[in-house]
Amino acid sequence: MATFKGGNPFKLVRRLVLDGGFNTETLGATRVLLDRDAHVQKLDPGGSAREVDLRKATKGDWFLIVNAADASENLTIKQPDSSTTLATVNQNEAALVFVEDTGLTWTLGFVFTIALS
Repeated sequence: MATFKGGNPFKLVRRLVLDGGFNTETLGATRVLLDRDAHVQKLDPGGSAREVDLRKATKGDWFLIVNAADASENLTIKQPDSSTTLATVNQNEAALVFVEDTGLTWTLGFVFTIALS
């Protein structure tokens, strides 16, 4: 488990802006998330259920994946092996996935209902 080791904590005196931290996309096939991809993914499955494959697990990494479907289309989030399902995100839901301190596999934090406009 990562712990704060004392000393002066790092302080942000301004709001945090992640350059390229947000992506909106309509999918036409399986989407593989890569190192260069934004942490926040607003994905429209594009007419049918789609698979989202996560990249190789890196300690401390995370994604917020939003299903922006306009109909009943699911996103199935899978581990990098593309065979192990981590979560199914329905229309108007989002999932937070992250890599814990072990850095070995992706973990589902939670799936929650959202209201898109």
